Amino acid sequence: MADKYKLKVRTRIDGKSYASGSVVELDERLKQTQQVKDLFENDYLKLVEEDTSEEQEIEDVDVEFDTNKVMDSEPIDKSFLTSIPGIGSFYADKVIEKFESVEALKEASVEEIAKVQGLSKSLAEEIKEKL
Repeated sequence: MADKYKLKVRTRIDGKSYASGSVVELDERLKQTQQVKDLFENDYLKLVEEDTSEEQEIEDVDVEFDTNKVMDSEPIDKSFLTSIPGIGSFYADKVIEKFESVEALKEASVEEIAKVQGLSKSLAEEIKEKL
């Protein structure tokens, strides 16, 4: 049986594009794909207890959607932080805990980011550069 989940980000699943806020049905096969596992890990999927909205599939267009792009209004993607050499899961969690959104992280100074437990000024500079 497939469960319904609400997406917190725009993404493609199984060849279909979905807008943030869409409700999608995921069967066991889809739940085992790395892409969906990453969505679960980053808390971008929320189980829908009672389906009150319809699936909102977006018609494919010629524009390529870059799933690695970090958007201001979105929560910080842990994999974005851990892709920076020297930042592991523990420190990525600390950054996310302190700043919560990409917008807040962009607005922070290098010095503010460097105040996160265990981050050096050079790692803080690297985060700012990657944003």
